Amino acid sequence: MDPAGRRAYPDFDGELTVRAADDYTTAILELRGQYRPPGGPAGAAFDLVAGSRIAAATAQQLLKEVGQELETRYRRDEEEKHTSV
Repeated sequence: MDPAGRRAYPDFDGELTVRAADDYTTAILELRGQYRPPGGPAGAAFDLVAGSRIAAATAQQLLKEVGQELETRYRRDEEEKHTSV
């Protein structure tokens, strides 16, 4: 995916999956895919040195924020079930 033509960012192809944990008490978010760093050979070199760590940290932050939002919405929806009866 090319982020709106902004070539300063890597192209990413992957999927976000939500599944139940083994004990079914929580959900697990998984982001799987691959990206191609921008900038040709220089971008690939940067990726080896630091870019891949930045990408991993960014992906983890995204998953954290999505998880928090899902949990907030779940709790709100559950609360509404009990107060609207």
